[in-house]
Amino acid sequence: MITTNTPRTSNWLPFQTKCKKTTNIGLWFVMIILIFMTLIGITYLSIPEHSHSYALTDSNTDSDTEIEPKSFGTNLKQGIKNEQKINENNAKTPIKETQNGKGESKNDDKIEKKSDDINNKDKVKFPKSDFNAWIQYNLQENESDEPGIFEKRNAIRNTFIKAYNDYDKHCHGEDELTPMGARCQNWLSLGISIVDSVDTMYLMGLNDMLKPAREWISTKLSFESSQSQSFFETVIRCLGGLVSIYDLTKDKMYLEKARDLANRLSKAFDTPSGLPLSEINLQNGHANSAHWTGGSVLLAEIGTIQIEFQSLSDRLNDNVFGSKVSKVFELLDPQANTGIHLPLRGQYPIYIDPNNVKFRNSHVTWGAMGDSFYEYLLKYWIYTGKKPSSRYRRMFVDSVMGMKEHLYRHNKATNLYYIAEWRNGQLDDKMDELACFTGGTIALGLIHEAYFDDKQREIWLSMSTNLAETCYHMFHDQQSGLSPEFVRFSEGGMSNGIDFYILRPETIETFFYLYRLTRDVKWRNYGWEIYLAIEKSCRVPEGAGAGYVPILSVGHDPHQDPNGVMHSFFMAETLKYLYLLFSNVNVFSLDVFVFNTEAHGVLIPEKSLAPQ
Repeated sequence: MITTNTPRTSNWLPFQTKCKKTTNIGLWFVMIILIFMTLIGITYLSIPEHSHSYALTDSNTDSDTEIEPKSFGTNLKQGIKNEQKINENNAKTPIKETQNGKGESKNDDKIEKKSDDINNKDKVKFPKSDFNAWIQYNLQENESDEPGIFEKRNAIRNTFIKAYNDYDKHCHGEDELTPMGARCQNWLSLGISIVDSVDTMYLMGLNDMLKPAREWISTKLSFESSQSQSFFETVIRCLGGLVSIYDLTKDKMYLEKARDLANRLSKAFDTPSGLPLSEINLQNGHANSAHWTGGSVLLAEIGTIQIEFQSLSDRLNDNVFGSKVSKVFELLDPQANTGIHLPLRGQYPIYIDPNNVKFRNSHVTWGAMGDSFYEYLLKYWIYTGKKPSSRYRRMFVDSVMGMKEHLYRHNKATNLYYIAEWRNGQLDDKMDELACFTGGTIALGLIHEAYFDDKQREIWLSMSTNLAETCYHMFHDQQSGLSPEFVRFSEGGMSNGIDFYILRPETIETFFYLYRLTRDVKWRNYGWEIYLAIEKSCRVPEGAGAGYVPILSVGHDPHQDPNGVMHSFFMAETLKYLYLLFSNVNVFSLDVFVFNTEAHGVLIPEKSLAPQ
């Protein structure tokens, strides 16, 4: 840890002269010297020194006096180009793992357990629970902002404003914008870019934008579509978005919309096992498995719905929804005598038979189709009160430690660590960008002390940081500065798999959690580098379309995808996590909120109806 420098002080003693006899000129001379020296001493003592401590603090000034940030002029990118530079050697030096699992960094930095409030440079303005006060505080430059941080936060906010306004101008009420040519697409028929974005508007203080969005949700959002649509995506984007904006505003219109939607979605649980099916017709309640899964349900689909349904039940004081999703985790608990047998400690195959809860293959991944199940084991434990003996905690710890034992790998050519996949008893040295959530989830586990002992804590810190470094290089090492969908590792190093970037948030999410854990400015630097790459490559030029577009051939010939979609998660997650990365740590405090997998912040209740 970089410690805060103690300001130098100097004691100016009175200038003493012993003289039995002096002339008037000599006396006046001595008095002038005294006055001069005293003024120098006062001036010296009045100059504050500003140390730079990035361990466990957002603020880096020793004074409550507001400090003027350095000017970026008219060109923000040009003005901060020196701040962008990352030390390449340090970036590629992961934390070493010793035989006892202790993570040791190059500078042997240590993380101390402190509350966000302790450092006297980041004086508490309001209780953490007063999230509205913190949101307003964050809209202005404040003493917890390092020079330049407010400008960066505002730049990210302006990107959101442009992205949403472009969607709203061309596709208002439809699901998403196809930026090239400013076309629109509907796949949920829920105006999902609106519902997915309203809590980001609230966070960023965009009240003039929020008012018409609320009006549309109140009068136009309908669940009468007769098409079959994704149960999972509807839950995390729409139901999660509605519960989150209700928690922020206490506007009961949002709660009633959420209740209506949950009643319709609950028909998907009508299976012999109680596991929900993958697709649902909201109009008539007909549910089915996606045809390409061969009748299976996916691990992530059934294990990433608990926070949304349970939080709604707690607001309604009726566990009719929560009981359904808690049962899913009970069915998947190897210690619950439900017949579940895992091929590796804590590792779950992704295809599951909804009739009998049997695994249909042995493909294990922390990437697509598996990822957020592991995330929700931890977050559901946090949401439900963090009982030490909770099954959710035990299952999460087993999953992380089992992944460490069987899938966590080191590539000598790059000196990077990654999470391999497991197929039919063989390791596949492939890692999705989607799996980059893992470093952040482990960091969140450290913040909430989900580990069982100090050895696990040290292992988790090492894993979290190392995985974040790998994900940073998945972006940094590309010509575009943007990550492919996945990479492969071999003796020759790291190579690209599917070579496009679709505005994904997972790496930035991890930087956000690691910054909250460590206050290390490195994670902000990494996030800003990715933000600039998005602005440079993804922003559609005037006359060609609108909004922000995915990038093809990120590694060797980056160009904008003519058919790419500005997915709603770009505004719900990517820009929200970037904004929070450059915000005071008490804004959406992790002691007050837990984020669903779509970055919708849900208030942690004093007591949940969920079983422990």
